[in-house]
Amino acid sequence: MSAFTSFHEPGFWLVAAILLGIVVAAAWFVVRTAWRMWMVIAYWLGIPYLALLTGAVSPRLMGVQFLDWPITFRLGVGLIIGLLVLVMVARLVLQPSADDHSVGTAPPTIWLVALATVGLCGAEQLFWCFLRGALWELLLSVTVVALPAYWAVWLAALLALPLTIAVHGGASWRVLAVGALVVTSVVFFYTRNFWLCWFVHAVLWMVLARFARRGGRSDRIALA
Repeated sequence: MSAFTSFHEPGFWLVAAILLGIVVAAAWFVVRTAWRMWMVIAYWLGIPYLALLTGAVSPRLMGVQFLDWPITFRLGVGLIIGLLVLVMVARLVLQPSADDHSVGTAPPTIWLVALATVGLCGAEQLFWCFLRGALWELLLSVTVVALPAYWAVWLAALLALPLTIAVHGGASWRVLAVGALVVTSVVFFYTRNFWLCWFVHAVLWMVLARFARRGGRSDRIALA
């Protein structure tokens, strides 16, 4: 029980993340659009930061520090190559229509949108890695289970799923967001590396956002 009552324990921040997540998801539909982005970013960054600051979650289990770079390069390179192949196939199958090129965007705006999108992917991915690391640490401290990293990764995905669906408006955007959650969960399980997960998340979003945009306009906070 102490794992949930002290702010030095991962369970405390998991409960805080769940409760605040419910508040954020509910507020998403009533808060003015201009404030939604900042509300969710504060949630995504604030919880992991406080958990790390209080020592409740290990930066190693979150994949932020003390990384195993040989494993990252050995497995990560193969995953990135596979990702690039999937992206190329997606681009061939989902060729943009002529209408997609009818409205141009000024180059400075494109770069600003790209930077904002990469930053938002990083904030969302950091929160996902917090959930993975906190659950992993909780499983190690509360009881002995087989493959704690495996259960932590997929339980974290289940916890992240409701808010991910709530803040990514439109069916096509939600499919992309859930796809990024699943893919980066697999990447994290094999590499334990937040930075690689951020890279994969951003690449997926940057490349496939145009196809999601064709499926309907989104109230998602990302600007891509």
